[in-house]
Amino acid sequence: MVSKPTVLPEWAENDVVDPISGQNNVLEPPPEKKLEGWARLEYPPRNWFNWLARYTWRWLNWLNQQEEQAIVTDGSGTNIFPTSGSLCVLFAVDTANPASYLYAIGANVGGTVTLTTVASATLAIGVISGTSVPITGAADPSTIIAWGQTKIIPS
Repeated sequence: MVSKPTVLPEWAENDVVDPISGQNNVLEPPPEKKLEGWARLEYPPRNWFNWLARYTWRWLNWLNQQEEQAIVTDGSGTNIFPTSGSLCVLFAVDTANPASYLYAIGANVGGTVTLTTVASATLAIGVISGTSVPITGAADPSTIIAWGQTKIIPS
């Protein structure tokens, strides 16, 4: 498996007008160019490439932020859902007995997490304390892996 890159390709975030051409460094290509792409032997304008790179950077950065909202922890569930105003999804499995699992959904509203179990076998949600969601039901609690992800609820 390839390791996650550590560098995001930030590109052309600043608008700069070229003193010679008078053109902005970033210019959105026309719709037909976006649909057809570059033609053979075509030399696309630099500001179209900068537009493509700018939005590639912005999307990669946004996707990275979404991925970073996923937290993997042990069965203690410590601070697994830290983001208030978010949808919460919880998966947990007992690595010593993978047939023991838990899947729950809910929300963090005002710093308080509320979850509903969708499916489970042996594992269960313990007493939730703020943003921490302990998982119970394993013979050895240290063998539980819990994965939680939040998505911001649009305002």
